[in-house]
Amino acid sequence: MNHISLVTVLVKDHDRAIAFYRDQLGFTVAEDLPFGKQRWVTLRAAGDSTVSISLNVAEVDEDQKLVGRQDGSAPLLRLSTDDCMADYRRLKSASVKCHGKPKVEPYGTGLLVEDLYGNKIYINQEPECAPRRAE
Repeated sequence: MNHISLVTVLVKDHDRAIAFYRDQLGFTVAEDLPFGKQRWVTLRAAGDSTVSISLNVAEVDEDQKLVGRQDGSAPLLRLSTDDCMADYRRLKSASVKCHGKPKVEPYGTGLLVEDLYGNKIYINQEPECAPRRAE
């Protein structure tokens, strides 16, 4: 096994989910194709050529109960960014639900947001490396 290539997100409606992930989060649509009676829809975060998310309409009761809470109280997705504050301002202006402002932690500056169904998404900016001391 080499890497993760696809993560499934259960949704109620393809078009609304595409609009959120594309227009509000800034993902790009990689595929949107007929797939029998369904659609095959994948999106990628800007700059990511490896991992895609697949938007699957929850059709059976078991899946419908999971929409918006696939990962319980933990974030379903964790995204990397170069500028958490700029992303925060952009997401707020795009009416994305943010859980407060970005917080500086030892592992970076992070922000928790929600998708249109309530799935949590954590956005993290890695800390800058401290300069090495000359020995």
